[in-house]
Amino acid sequence: MKGQYTMKIKGVLALATAILILCVIYAANVQMFHINEEGIDVNGIRFPLFYERIDAKIPISNEETVYIELKTTPFSKSTYYECGTESSYAKLNCSSGEFHIKTSSLSENNTWDEIAEGTKAREEVGSDFYSPLLHHSAEGYASGEGLRLNTDFGLYEIR
Repeated sequence: MKGQYTMKIKGVLALATAILILCVIYAANVQMFHINEEGIDVNGIRFPLFYERIDAKIPISNEETVYIELKTTPFSKSTYYECGTESSYAKLNCSSGEFHIKTSSLSENNTWDEIAEGTKAREEVGSDFYSPLLHHSAEGYASGEGLRLNTDFGLYEIR
């Protein structure tokens, strides 16, 4: 009887050790970076195969700053874009090839009020990251062509 328990304990310890070794190897492959040049502040973290996140703060004038957050998982890619009193969130569902989009505006009582919600095909956008705010010029900050964000993880195009 005592021998059976000893074998079970050894088996559990061997399995736990193997899992721990795999976790250490995976954690050793986590990549991070930070860029701070000319007022542009960009941070990134990548867990290979599972998750990637880029956060950027880009001043476009003395009074306004653009905030960008890009996330990538095996199933989706999302773009959060905020400039002034407007923000947008677009999530690309990798299996359907469609963006689910929400735009919001900052109200007078400092809450984000949803303006519009909809979908758009990835083929129409031509990129994995999208913000409808880049395509209007009400505030004068929109480029119409999109934005390129060059990071240690590569070049990201937001259209």
